[in-house]
Amino acid sequence: MNFYKQKQKWKYVLFLVAIIISALSIYLIDDLDKELEKSINSLSQSIETLKQNEVTLKNEEFSNIKNFAKAYQTLNNMTLDDEGDYSWAIDLIQQNKTIPVIRVDDECYDILDWKNIEIPKDIDEDYDKKDQYIRAELETMKKVGDSILIDIWGVKQKLYYKNSAILDQTRKMHGFTLEKQQLADKILKKMRWYPYYQLSFIFLFAILAYFIFNAAKRSEQNQVWAGMAKETAHQIGTPLSSLMAWL
Repeated sequence: MNFYKQKQKWKYVLFLVAIIISALSIYLIDDLDKELEKSINSLSQSIETLKQNEVTLKNEEFSNIKNFAKAYQTLNNMTLDDEGDYSWAIDLIQQNKTIPVIRVDDECYDILDWKNIEIPKDIDEDYDKKDQYIRAELETMKKVGDSILIDIWGVKQKLYYKNSAILDQTRKMHGFTLEKQQLADKILKKMRWYPYYQLSFIFLFAILAYFIFNAAKRSEQNQVWAGMAKETAHQIGTPLSSLMAWL
């Protein structure tokens, strides 16, 4: 009887442990879910900021390169008889220290000059290699398709340009942060299902434990009844044997 009570006690203990584990798991997952959601919101704000910075930088660089082209054309079309203050044009050209620019002839694509092209140190003194490097940069700019047509003494020329290193870095950071946000969103969506999965497993475990305990209980009861039947048969059989012997 004590053994039966002890088994009943273990049932309640296991049931209580299952409830505690479920509640603790739900609490921890919910807390982690909230922290992850905060991180996603922070990433969203960072993405929006980077996007705005990228657009602002892109517009600024486009405006700067147009002013650069205008200043370049103005200075190169000047004559000795021209009067006026052209310091603004000089300032605009000098201010461009970040946007790579290559000026070419519009017909034969001869490279006339370039600015803000970072030449590797190992080829800086080698004219042929440096020329090949600049031409490779020009081909890159052509693929992008960014150029401005200018007129120098009736000769058509083009200013090819590409994004500055700062703008490229901002774009990379934007793309990287966007990927991180998408990954975090996927993790968050999966995590929201974990409590349901866990509760399902705990529920199945509880049902299994219930059937196991019931099966053990029935087995114990069967053994008790079998023992009682044997004892009863023995008690009945002894007097009968004595009676038969007496007869």
